[in-house]
Amino acid sequence: MPINDFCFEGKDRQYWLNKVKGLSYKGGAGPDDDYETMIVADDDGAWIRNGGIENPMEEKARAGQMMYRFVATKVWAKYQDGAIHGEWWVTDNDFYTLEGHALDHGYTLAQAASNLLAIPPNWGDCGFYGRARLTETIRAWTGHGKPATSKLTPDHTREQRRAAGSVLKYPLRHLEIKQWFLPGGRELLAPVMPIDGTMKSAM
Repeated sequence: MPINDFCFEGKDRQYWLNKVKGLSYKGGAGPDDDYETMIVADDDGAWIRNGGIENPMEEKARAGQMMYRFVATKVWAKYQDGAIHGEWWVTDNDFYTLEGHALDHGYTLAQAASNLLAIPPNWGDCGFYGRARLTETIRAWTGHGKPATSKLTPDHTREQRRAAGSVLKYPLRHLEIKQWFLPGGRELLAPVMPIDGTMKSAM
């Protein structure tokens, strides 16, 4: 049984699925809290969605699979390898697609990741990436990324976003990368995802 099986059952399932769909929580709300009251909302009480996966599907990341994750330079500087074990990943095949896109267009790998994964500048500069190989099969949600903004949300009008100085990132439709969301938290996942190397991607 995958170690994060519980993330797909009961109250835990909805907590993690909300994050997959682009919702976020105030403070340190977790599945054991009354987390629905902690979802970030606008002044009218409507939940704010930004980024996430479009039509997430359940899938298993198999033991032996190599996974890659991009992190911000400032996060890497603070936590080093500890920054790598987050929730959002890509497999080796899509990582090679990112590398090819960077080479074809004269981008850094960090710029390619920002473009293809729809990561606004204030979410992080993708300045480093880590590689990890799964030692156990774990459960995940997968799919193509949704648009994300640095301020406001993709649901706001273009005029509203422009007035707020918001940067909108769309995943490139002709090169959609399959994103993997691995729920469970760093402490749970780190032992089954030993880091196989880290590199600077902003060069």
